[in-house]
Amino acid sequence: MDRPGIIGAVGNITGTANININSMNVSRLKPRGQALMILSLDEPLPEKVLNQIKAVHDISDAKLVKL
Repeated sequence: MDRPGIIGAVGNITGTANININSMNVSRLKPRGQALMILSLDEPLPEKVLNQIKAVHDISDAKLVKL
């Protein structure tokens, strides 16, 4: 969901895990509505960190995609 604090929460989790975000794209359907965040990371994302992101209030799902 698009709400204040989501970007900060994800940044705090990745920062605490020493994982650098090299780009972030955020989009939403409407203000304070359903949203999408796409991160490009410099380091691999451990399952533990992915689970921390999934646990953030108002994040409905998170997936790891390797290209």
